[in-house]
Amino acid sequence: MEKGRKAVVISIFALVMLLILEAGFRLVSVNKEFTDMVLKPSDDLYWRLAWMAGRQSDENSEDLSPLDRYDATKGWTAKPGLRNRNASDKKYLNTNDEGFRGRPNFSSSKVDSITRIMILGDSFTFGDEVSDHETYAVQLQYMLPKTEVMNLGVKDMVTIRY
Repeated sequence: MEKGRKAVVISIFALVMLLILEAGFRLVSVNKEFTDMVLKPSDDLYWRLAWMAGRQSDENSEDLSPLDRYDATKGWTAKPGLRNRNASDKKYLNTNDEGFRGRPNFSSSKVDSITRIMILGDSFTFGDEVSDHETYAVQLQYMLPKTEVMNLGVKDMVTIRY
């Protein structure tokens, strides 16, 4: 019985410590003064933490990120018409007029001789932290002649929103 009691006490202690750590991280991550003191505006983490701090008023927080805009149904999406914007370390992204990844705009009518593939997904599909030509949508288009691959990935898309 002594072993069982000791295991319960250790488990409860570990749980309490994890909860204290979680509370500390949450307090630090949404504290704008801390963010401004430790991070530079050029850091990706700076923008993510600033977004978290301003999340209570998403509609008024559009200026928090140079790459994203707030959408009431999708959350944060890429701004349309971005050209050669730094996504991360020497990786550049472009978005078309609709805010989808890559430069080309897609016509609403499809050419009969071309197969069209629409790829839906999250930031992996969008291609966070890679250049346009490194996304798997562009790689797929290279492999499939006479095919138009549309990357409709949305940054920061998570299933919990739906």
